[in-house]
Formats: sequence, structure tokens, C-alpha cells
Amino acid sequence: MVIVSEYTSSAESEQLLAEFETIPLAELLERAKDQRRERHETSISYSRKVFIPLTHLCRDVCGYCTFAKAPREVAQPFLPPEQVLASARERRHVRQAGAL
Repeated sequence: MVIVSEYTSSAESEQLLAEFETIPLAELLERAKDQRRERHETSISYSRKVFIPLTHLCRDVCGYCTFAKAPREVAQPFLPPEQVLASARERRHVRQAGAL
């Protein structure tokens, strides 16, 4: 089993990538599924925290995000404090550990 982590050197990463490029996609997906099962079995995790978006603005340009908006697309750049509190109160019944 191959484990890639933040401690994997860039040379090791490049070698692994070169090896993976020779393996058919279906086989790679099957290997990934097997590793997930070995490490996490079939458990599903979640966060008890509630996300309250204070803004949709973002200085990053990642290209895949559907959350962030350009300044010209946002009527209000920041959620007013009253709406933040109202949103938190609405979600109070959810047994949350905190708000993000």
C-alpha cells in the first residue's frame, strides 16, 4: 500500500505520480476505495459546527469554488451583525458545538 502524506518528499511524490500515470483509472479508483476502507471502514464523519457565512468575498482565485463571489456580484459584502445573530438563533435547536 502506498501512503502519501505531507512528509513525502517532492522526489517521492514525482516518482509516485509517474507510477500512477501508468495504471488504468479503474484500477486506481479501486485501490483508493480499498485504502479508504482499510483506514476508515464505512464510517462517515461530520462536524457539529454550523457554518454562518459572514461574506461571500474571497481573495483567492481557485477556479473550482462555487461559494465565493466577485465583489460586483455581491449586493452586501458582509452579513450585518443582526443577520448573523438571527442565523445563530435559528440554528440553536441543532445541538451544535459551535459556529464557524
